[in-house]
Amino acid sequence: MSILNVESQTNGVENLANYRGRVCLDIYVNPQYLLPFGTSSEVKTYVQRMVRFLSLKSGGLIVRAEPNPPIKLENIEALCQIMEEIMWLD
Repeated sequence: MSILNVESQTNGVENLANYRGRVCLDIYVNPQYLLPFGTSSEVKTYVQRMVRFLSLKSGGLIVRAEPNPPIKLENIEALCQIMEEIMWLD
């Protein structure tokens, strides 16, 4: 197995860090609470935490979100903004 789709809210980002560098983690940004009801600041903090604990410059993390109602547009914008700021493009 090379890609593992997991629920970060249930498993905990710190626990998933045990798999960092061993498999590619495919994680949705919480579509049930964070994206529809959280603040844009909470979205940015959550994504930064996921990237810090789970990614490597060589890869290993897929961050996904589905912009379905009732997800707030400002949270999708915050998600895109923070990913542009912290992802490696070199």
